[in-house]
Amino acid sequence: MNAEAPRRAEAGPAAATRQRAAKSPATPVPTEALGALATLQQLLKAERAARLAKTLKELWFVVANDSRRPLSARQAFVLEPSGAAWRIVAVSSLSSVDRDSSTIRWLERLVAEAMGRAGAGAPARLSLDALAAAADPNAETFPFAHLMIAPLRGTDGAILAVLLAMRETAFGEGESAAAERLSEAFGYCAEALGAGRRKAARRWGRPLALALALATVAALALIPVPLTALAPAEIVARDAFVVTPGIDGIVATVPVDPGQSVRAGDVLTTLVDTTQRNQLAIAEQEVAVADAKWRQISLGAFGDAAARRELSIAASDLELKRAERNFAADMLARTVIRAERDGVAVFADKRELLGRPVQAGQRLLEIADPARLLLRAEAHVDDAVLLERGARVRFFPDSDPLRPLETTVETAAHQARQNDSGSLSFRVDSGVPAEATQRLRIGHRGTAQILGADVSLAFYLLRRPLSALRQRFGL
Repeated sequence: MNAEAPRRAEAGPAAATRQRAAKSPATPVPTEALGALATLQQLLKAERAARLAKTLKELWFVVANDSRRPLSARQAFVLEPSGAAWRIVAVSSLSSVDRDSSTIRWLERLVAEAMGRAGAGAPARLSLDALAAAADPNAETFPFAHLMIAPLRGTDGAILAVLLAMRETAFGEGESAAAERLSEAFGYCAEALGAGRRKAARRWGRPLALALALATVAALALIPVPLTALAPAEIVARDAFVVTPGIDGIVATVPVDPGQSVRAGDVLTTLVDTTQRNQLAIAEQEVAVADAKWRQISLGAFGDAAARRELSIAASDLELKRAERNFAADMLARTVIRAERDGVAVFADKRELLGRPVQAGQRLLEIADPARLLLRAEAHVDDAVLLERGARVRFFPDSDPLRPLETTVETAAHQARQNDSGSLSFRVDSGVPAEATQRLRIGHRGTAQILGADVSLAFYLLRRPLSALRQRFGL
């Protein structure tokens, strides 16, 4: 009992103190302290969010949105320097910036004026009434009359961006201190994400890139390239024999088909021969009558002097009738048109010939040798400078464009003529190698690339524009 007494005596005063503290009311915390604590928490939260940003775009979003609470701002903007002006890159509560908004452009001019007045020092508190930009019509409808400018600096002191905070009432010293704290943290994060390097790259990179681009263009302009021109082309027969009728008439039959092989003497076409056949029959009868008359006069010429005088006339008349008969027989023979040599019949469609009235010398079809081909191109008059004998030609057939034909110019017309499309062109003929006749035939069409002498790339690109300017303005 005596040992426990001291312990009870020692615990007594402490227990009594705790009991009195429990019974006494709690001391109230000042409102200013609570506000400062909340502001500190918001500052720490904004700094932490800035450190977690992975890109400048994310950082500007954090700056615009997480700085409103510590600064007690109604709206916040982030602006980047763009030469002598400023460009808004983030707006609080908005995911993107409308570059076409007149308010955005007015705020950019407002910040440019405010930065000129406040300088590059600590955060500055201003009002719209003190700025010339307040005369803008947008200032009349803008709800916030007070602003705070806080530049975000890098370690070298360069301004990387600007934080613009706005509200209806003036900012106090507490908001200025918070803005200074945030501007230091945000500036450090912006520099870490490359804002300073990007600005330096824009400052030095653009002139350097422009100089390199100009040097590259100048170097490329001097590269020698062959002067080329494109022209529609077709495979035609070399030295083809043109089949024409010897008389006027109407095509009656066409025994051959397009592309059919023919031999010399084969019938190609026939003409309606009704008139010629009847004329030959009449001529033969006239010859028979004249021959009988000549025989009668010959028998009576032995004893009759008058008959002897008529004998020479009868003989002459018989020769005339025979000549007329021979002429009629020749006209009848001309109604049958035959091949004069071996080859292939070249024409489009026999139905286009049947029933067609033709004149003597009119082109009907051609007889061509399939082993002797020619490439015929229609070069535009502007490309006459390339039309030289021996110029290289590359023919790209429409049926096989991946295997071009390499050849050279043999002949080029000296006078332009109107082609089927109505434009003036020069006819250019090029040879076709024997090995190419296995995959090319008469009628194949494509594009011919005519290659001339080497010129600079600048002349190659500007030749046609300069020619058009000269023709248009006479330069």
